[in-house]
Amino acid sequence: MFSLILVSLLFSLGGTGLDFGFVNGISSEITSYASYVQHEISSGTFPPANSGKAFAAILWTGWVTCAYTIYAQSFGQRRIPPTDANLIYSMQPLFSALFAYILLGETLGAFGYVGAALIGSALTIVALSQSDGESEIER
Repeated sequence: MFSLILVSLLFSLGGTGLDFGFVNGISSEITSYASYVQHEISSGTFPPANSGKAFAAILWTGWVTCAYTIYAQSFGQRRIPPTDANLIYSMQPLFSALFAYILLGETLGAFGYVGAALIGSALTIVALSQSDGESEIER
């Protein structure tokens, strides 16, 4: 709660003119939730029944989508040239859109297609300019 108040104070001192009253709302929501969890623990009804899937999702989010991806990224970065790594990371929005289409059935709008075309074109230009067989390290 202290950190939320500090952020609110810093923004108000910055003279941005923005209303950060939402910070107080978030602070009260967090306090209310913490009180609820504390009450449930003390009454012996926490964790709720059938919460195994929720805890599994939390563990998946923490271990696989956060910790493993950071490890895999640093593992790969040590083994390939920086330019190649940057090209791979630049493709992240394209892969996100592709997986969202395959797994969730989402579609792109006009701006999404323009953005994908720009990213794909830029990657193609860079890849073709490096196709002379000379790597970034050798230059």
